[in-house]
Amino acid sequence: MMKILEKIKQNKRNQVVLASFGDSVTQGCFEAYASERDKCYGERMKQILNMLYPETPVVFVNGGLGGDTAHGSLNRINDVLRHTPDLTIVSFGLNDCGGGFEKIDEYENALDSIFTQLENVGSEIIFLTQNTTNSSVHPLTAPIHLEAAKAIAGHKEKGYLKAYFERARKVCEKHNVKVCDLHPIWEKMEEAGVDVFNLLSNKINHPIREYHYYIALKLIETVLE
Repeated sequence: MMKILEKIKQNKRNQVVLASFGDSVTQGCFEAYASERDKCYGERMKQILNMLYPETPVVFVNGGLGGDTAHGSLNRINDVLRHTPDLTIVSFGLNDCGGGFEKIDEYENALDSIFTQLENVGSEIIFLTQNTTNSSVHPLTAPIHLEAAKAIAGHKEKGYLKAYFERARKVCEKHNVKVCDLHPIWEKMEEAGVDVFNLLSNKINHPIREYHYYIALKLIETVLE
């Protein structure tokens, strides 16, 4: 069980800060890149915690930014650090893996820096592995996103995202960071014949709104472990 739950129990009527730090999925983007922050997994997680512990207000800081990478996010991490979060959900990889195997060390080093800086302000951390992406260009892909869809399908074929999450798990082990490991579930669904396009709102890499509820529940499970 993570320390944030003890803080919630002890700090009755004093707020506890939950934060997220990641890309467009973390931000709450669906069909396009205009975000619906009230429907993102971090907001859903906050709602669940407020339901479970109604006497302790949990506030949520959304540090998601569409198109961002772990390395790119280092320029804005202070936007999260200044809130001194009690728990931060970190989730990068979908955009990072576009750098291929050549940039995987950069990804590792960036995660190492993110974890260190969060630890320095006293935040607990969960790393969230993300959904899968398109393996081809779906007929319903918006014209403006066609080139991105082609490129991302190629990344999946080459196994970039899987390799990046494998590297992330090693960084988590180094820092004793818990992992909410959802990417393997998507792999299993595909093996079972699930058409994952039905679970991607933009037919590329943004999971549908309902899936954010599932992420939030799995994150709560991780906190309780």
